[in-house]
Amino acid sequence: MTKLNNLDSEIQILDEKRQMRNLVNAIKFADSFSLLFVRCNQRPRQKEIIEELVKQLDDYKIKIIFLEHQIEHLLDELQTRLGDEKYDAVFVYGLESSFPKANEAAESKFVVTLNHSRNSFKKVLNCPLVLFLPEYALSAIYHGATDFYSIRSGVYLFSAKAVETEQLISKYSSQEFTELEGLLFEERQNRIKTIENLLNEYQSLPNSQCDFEKENKLKLKLAALYSISNNYAVAATIYQQIIEATRKSKSYILLGEGLNCLASVYAEQNKYKEAINLYKEAIEVAEKTIGRNHINYAICLDNLASVYTSQRKYNKSTKLILEALDIFEKTIGTNNPEYATILNNLATLYKLQGRYKEALNLFEESLNIVKETLGKNHINYASCLNNLAVLYMEQEKYQLALNIYKEAYRIWVKILGRNHYQAKKIYGYIETCQIKLKNKAKLPVPYKN
Repeated sequence: MTKLNNLDSEIQILDEKRQMRNLVNAIKFADSFSLLFVRCNQRPRQKEIIEELVKQLDDYKIKIIFLEHQIEHLLDELQTRLGDEKYDAVFVYGLESSFPKANEAAESKFVVTLNHSRNSFKKVLNCPLVLFLPEYALSAIYHGATDFYSIRSGVYLFSAKAVETEQLISKYSSQEFTELEGLLFEERQNRIKTIENLLNEYQSLPNSQCDFEKENKLKLKLAALYSISNNYAVAATIYQQIIEATRKSKSYILLGEGLNCLASVYAEQNKYKEAINLYKEAIEVAEKTIGRNHINYAICLDNLASVYTSQRKYNKSTKLILEALDIFEKTIGTNNPEYATILNNLATLYKLQGRYKEALNLFEESLNIVKETLGKNHINYASCLNNLAVLYMEQEKYQLALNIYKEAYRIWVKILGRNHYQAKKIYGYIETCQIKLKNKAKLPVPYKN
């Protein structure tokens, strides 16, 4: 991302009280259109500044416009919002929603249209237009819409509250994968946008205030959300960036996480060769950093085992799963959703080998653990139900399977939406069960003496 070093050099850095006083005076003394930029990286802080401006300009007719959603043309949006009303000043915030990621912002359509329409703003507005922007967005305008930026009357800097950004990063980067999986569809989309904006805010802070590891931990959560949303291409790109960065910085624990996560994305796409190579490297890294008696090491073993199961390499898979279960039992115990996932994988392995009774016991044990730890409305609970239903299907117990599939489908739709591939897949299983039951009902009753 390009910093505003050149831009900042033209402005004397003043304390915020003087910045506020100068901004108020610029609005008061403007007798026609003027373009004012307020650089502030955090939306809550932008709102505080706007409230203070309104307080100091209490005799002025001010229009405040919040752009909650992405727009392509600021001038058109202003014309729609303002109509024929006349104002003494117009404040606009939320513009960051219309910028893509920081390193692509200068070439975005939104920035290009600002340049093209620069001379038309004064025809629409006869008062100051104050745009509140985070640094990466102002940088994009400075570099990508130079003609629009050149008509400015002033730029006012309000420092980022790094501590607030740090708190938010800590909050979102500390969430477990199972928590992210439990988000409803709309919640997940909002979380993606929140984290992307937070990353842009964080990257706009001075390097001295940034923490490489915290930033990459947050990126891991963002990629996980994309992966859960079935957007594997975006997830893979983010994981690859993390891997490249952590290799250079020799942050081996984060490297191991990135390798493991990217391997999981490939496994979901049946790219088994790529997944196996990455899982093996992740296991090597985990062994050197956290050791063989850590649950994250066990999770890496189980992930690799799942790929071997898909390839019907049952001996390799069994050995890895049993080792992973043993690590959990010796370290944090069995009442854990990750332990339940490993049990589920072992149950699947037994099912494929025709060991139905053992598989049933493990599926039920796993289901109970997930119910106790995550609840009955979590995506992991739906996955356990789905696996149990598959077992009943293979045993031609269609009514049992149908009942379980319906419950799993309800959860999948609630969390991921009807258009998610897994929801559609389960709906197909429901139809299959119904057809099987219908055909079974038509069979003649066996003759008995």
